[in-house]
Amino acid sequence: MLGLITSLVCLVFVAAYIFLKRRYSYWKKLGVPGPEPTMIIGNLKDLLSLKFSEPDMMHEWYKKYRNEPYIGYYKFWKPTLFVIDPELVKAITETDCNHFIDRPTFITSAESDAVLDSLFNMSGARWKAKRQLFAKLFNPKQLRELSNLLEGLNDSLVNQFEEQRKLGNEVDMIVVMERHILKLITAFLYSIDTSQNLDRQSKLSELSENFARPSSSTVRKFIFYEVFPRLHIKLKRAAFPRFFWDFFSAFTNDLFSTRNNTKIDRDDLVTLIEKTQQEGIPEGDRIGHHEAVGHVFGFFIAGHHTTMTSVSHIIYQLSLHPQIQEKLRTEVDSVLKGKDTINYDSTREMNYLEAVINESLRLFPLLGVLKRGCTKTYKVNDKLTIPKGMEVILPARSLHTDPKYFPEPEKFIPERFFDPETPQALLMSFGKGPRMCIGKRFAYIAMKIIIAKIISEYIILPGTKTRNPVVFDNSTYFITVHPVDGLHIKLEKRIK
Repeated sequence: MLGLITSLVCLVFVAAYIFLKRRYSYWKKLGVPGPEPTMIIGNLKDLLSLKFSEPDMMHEWYKKYRNEPYIGYYKFWKPTLFVIDPELVKAITETDCNHFIDRPTFITSAESDAVLDSLFNMSGARWKAKRQLFAKLFNPKQLRELSNLLEGLNDSLVNQFEEQRKLGNEVDMIVVMERHILKLITAFLYSIDTSQNLDRQSKLSELSENFARPSSSTVRKFIFYEVFPRLHIKLKRAAFPRFFWDFFSAFTNDLFSTRNNTKIDRDDLVTLIEKTQQEGIPEGDRIGHHEAVGHVFGFFIAGHHTTMTSVSHIIYQLSLHPQIQEKLRTEVDSVLKGKDTINYDSTREMNYLEAVINESLRLFPLLGVLKRGCTKTYKVNDKLTIPKGMEVILPARSLHTDPKYFPEPEKFIPERFFDPETPQALLMSFGKGPRMCIGKRFAYIAMKIIIAKIISEYIILPGTKTRNPVVFDNSTYFITVHPVDGLHIKLEKRIK
């Protein structure tokens, strides 16, 4: 009996070995170069060990295979294409985007993973319909309202800075902007003032941080889920910790129950969802509780940590580059001359500020790689056809820092974005093509107003705790430019 069991175990191992050997010959048979895989885990050793973040790992491959149009690698035993050629990147994201309109599919049966049922993860016709609906969040009327929201919040921000200055303290922009952007996002999306409920404010802050800097076990679990979503269904495993669902499910219920007793005269996120639940709306177009939770969670996560991290990096860079800071201040002073407030219209005149933002986003893209799922078989050339269902990875960070496209890429040079030779199409900080971030205009206007306010009030200086270069946390998975120990600066009040 023991001999039979031993024989069966050996047979299973032999079969698995043969399967993996054949699977790992996929790219070689097609003549596609790439790193040599390790049995079972493929090419994810450095990612699973948290030695590198995903963009770091991809960047090493980018440098090694720089002269290839693309390479093939394996997520466990799943063949995945990594695109290097910018023309092919353009084809995938724009020219032939109908073949790659979706992000890699997430499938789950766990109730707690309903937080993933957001616009970011939707596909096909469902994504298109919801994208059209939620685009109303970011129309000119709503963006003008954004500048009104920021007017009061920015006064509060200056008060925070003044308190720090009186104590003789340097400012960690990450800490300060985390609170500032949280108030802005919740006011813009849900029309609520989180300062009226400090427990809720604290919990939202905590959950945003847990998402941006998840535990190592969550990172590994999510990678496994990302590669084998159907296996997760069979195992009834959740990719996300339960506490995300528990909080945002109750939070969503509270938003809608409170809304029934409140008059809100704007199309915020809650209003747009409510409109799909009215009589006469077809059942398939209605947003139920699970999906509503996904959107309430998704828009908050997409807007909070990303915006606060981006603004913090820009202010940090200005502290290191006084000449650029002074040039920017001259523009801001000129645009705001004779005006009481910084608003939607005035930000459109701040061209140098936009270049400063673009240059910071080039150096510190929030998503170092973009991911697409092939929805229709796509012929690249006579040697390679991308099959339906294959995941395709695009190297945003690597293209941003390639000296071929951006000379002296390690330097902070906003003026490059006024040079007609600069390939601005390669700037992919908010994605590319139809799947570009829906909140891009929100982010730019919010960043412009906040930065213009700070630079008009203060001289920004490096402090004793300012680190140059920045050291990033490799354990993050979604936002991979999170500094290990904050972004510290010193503020000196301007004498006007």
